Amino acid sequence: MIINVTEQNYEYCSKMGFLSKYCLGIFRNSFVEKWAVLTNVGLLYYDEPGKVPKKLITLVGCTISKVL
Repeated sequence: MIINVTEQNYEYCSKMGFLSKYCLGIFRNSFVEKWAVLTNVGLLYYDEPGKVPKKLITLVGCTISKVL
């Protein structure tokens, strides 16, 4: 569980919005929408906006660039 991560982290967000995540399942494979926030902390993703983050992916040493 992620603690000490609140909406205050949105203050330093670069981007936020829904992302489609491909999930492999036993009965079916499908895309699931996740709410994602790119902040100075890393990439946070949620099942729904305003809920507790499901995961924090740190982006230390990564380069983020725009895809055309």
